[in-house]
Amino acid sequence: MGTSPEKDLLLNSDIFILPTYYPNEGQPISIIEAMAAGLPIISTDTGCIADMVIDGYNGFIVHKQKPEEITEKIMILANKKGLLLNMSNNSRKLYLENYTSDIFINGLDSIFKQYLKR
Repeated sequence: MGTSPEKDLLLNSDIFILPTYYPNEGQPISIIEAMAAGLPIISTDTGCIADMVIDGYNGFIVHKQKPEEITEKIMILANKKGLLLNMSNNSRKLYLENYTSDIFINGLDSIFKQYLKR
């Protein structure tokens, strides 16, 4: 069975950018998918994105509605392949440590057990 076009797009990309300023943004699944694909992420400090994207570690946090900052960060990654590779590896590492389906299910299981004891 083949992969989806969306997954293929992520796997064939070098950087993931989500410059959201949506006021109800929470924890974007698209960022989790980008981390799973091992992509450096450029995004804004909206919702809990800054908990997922550690500025300078697995991507960059930029100010909302500042396309010049996005351009600057893209150019940094385009010109510093070692940094791009490190951020790629760090994204994948954070995904494996925090966002796999097993970790999610274990977290839910723990919450259910905690509250069902009452």
